[in-house]
Amino acid sequence: MLEETAGYLGAGIANLINLFNPERIVLGGWAGLALGGVLLPRIREVAAAHALRHPYGQASIELCRLGPDAVSVGAATLPVARLLSEGGAR
Repeated sequence: MLEETAGYLGAGIANLINLFNPERIVLGGWAGLALGGVLLPRIREVAAAHALRHPYGQASIELCRLGPDAVSVGAATLPVARLLSEGGAR
């Protein structure tokens, strides 16, 4: 079942690579953190088989490095970014 899941994820990621030509795709969330290490090689293999060669060569598929708190860390940066974009003025 995990092999099939990795296949579908890889094919879907290949479609995203073909459409948007991203530099990086980051897999996260509880499923990415729990299963990513096991599924990542197969996801990359399937994505490489389904994506166009040039866009795939420029993209990297990685696991999130922020752990289970990635959403919280991202949300915490929003007020800081706004403050800095306004030059610190209120």
